[in-house]
Amino acid sequence: MIDLTEAHVWDDSGAAALDKIVAKCKEQGIEVELKGLNHASKNLMKQMA
Repeated sequence: MIDLTEAHVWDDSGAAALDKIVAKCKEQGIEVELKGLNHASKNLMKQMA
């Protein structure tokens, strides 16, 4: 689990970096959950998906 409770994803590069981390973990068989994303950050992550 990656706790992002106090974080805010500001732009596409931040969302892409998180997406890359999640993808690399999944390649290694590690299940990852992003916890605590605020509404704006969730929307940005959805747009990047």
